[in-house]
Amino acid sequence: MWWSFEAFDKAYTSKDGSIWHFKVWSDILSPNPLQFIFFWNADQSQTGLIEYRDSQTLHRRRIQDRILKIVSDKSFREKYFMSLKFPIEKHYPT
Repeated sequence: MWWSFEAFDKAYTSKDGSIWHFKVWSDILSPNPLQFIFFWNADQSQTGLIEYRDSQTLHRRRIQDRILKIVSDKSFREKYFMSLKFPIEKHYPT
């Protein structure tokens, strides 16, 4: 299910002035827990996805920490760059 929390739904601004957006999807109640953190900049020219499976899944606070790391750490963010389709909710798990 898509998680809607204030910390996940707001836009973040990096030190260089780039604006980043996030969507978090999680199914931690299934036999094979799964979480996704989708991210993209304002013009959607840089997009990415971090996937957590099974014992790697994170509590909401840790997800927020990852979001802040994506915003602040360019090399961390670049490790997870991949092309995304928009709107996110239409093309990815529901």
